[in-house]
Amino acid sequence: MHRNNYLTEAGASNVFYLNAEGIVRTSALNENILPGITRDILINALADGPFKVEEGKCNVGDFDSSPCIWLSSSTKGLLPLNKVIGTKYIYEESNESFEEINKIFNAAVQSHLLAAI
Repeated sequence: MHRNNYLTEAGASNVFYLNAEGIVRTSALNENILPGITRDILINALADGPFKVEEGKCNVGDFDSSPCIWLSSSTKGLLPLNKVIGTKYIYEESNESFEEINKIFNAAVQSHLLAAI
């Protein structure tokens, strides 16, 4: 979903993407999105690793140069998108960043679950 060409969120999930500089971007909580535990786990996990995360206004035009856009949800984890209608975005399977991000996320989820026991 977007308002005035700025990304907000997807139905029951948050949206993340790599921008052209390799920075992970997602909408800020003050952009009328729901916080979500999966979103929080991913942001915290990436803060300790090689990926910089920026929260703020996310222009849909950034999607055209993104190698990877994905959804995060507690039911599906991280799910890369193949295409986004109305943009030139196409998932670059050769870009290994999403796989690395997904590994970091899965390790963080396991730690989160073990801490709850």
